[in-house]
Amino acid sequence: MKYIKSFKLYENQGNEVPIEIFLKEIGIPNENHPIIIDWWNKNMTHIKIYHFEFSSPEPIIGVILSGDEIAINKTSNPKLPWHVMPKFIKLFTALHESKHCEQHRENRFSNLYLNPVKEGDKNKFFKNYFELEKEANDFAINSLREMGFVIRDSEFRGNESVRAAESVYQMMRIDIEKLNPIDMVDLYRKQAL
Repeated sequence: MKYIKSFKLYENQGNEVPIEIFLKEIGIPNENHPIIIDWWNKNMTHIKIYHFEFSSPEPIIGVILSGDEIAINKTSNPKLPWHVMPKFIKLFTALHESKHCEQHRENRFSNLYLNPVKEGDKNKFFKNYFELEKEANDFAINSLREMGFVIRDSEFRGNESVRAAESVYQMMRIDIEKLNPIDMVDLYRKQAL
């Protein structure tokens, strides 16, 4: 029975979306497409993008699905304040989650994120959370700048706050108990799908 449930969960994932289609779907102006596509093809060809509506009621914008797959939420979830988010938030999120893929391939993601929550070590989680999120934000911000975007750092660093860390910790604690994931990718897949 568990196999059937898992299979059904993963049906929602849909198909990989090429960067060209993703940019159209998220509303990036056409004049920005060539430089973004060129940058992506030079730096991120190993990353597969999935763009679909997450089944989670939580305000999750993006997750990693493996060491080379990311998912970006296509939802109009009212918990996500799209109207106050930066214009390029989904592109930023794709870049941010791509860095998390690298962290996962380095075996840092589950060890530094999931395990402290499972152990109930909030202080350790907070320390690791700030480190991993800053690293992913730095990568995404620098990548956007390389593509020619003029952005303010502060627009994209809301997830580096104590409030955000507390929110993520509590959500993970509840979801770990409910979903019993084997690692961070498993948790993200179960949250999104």
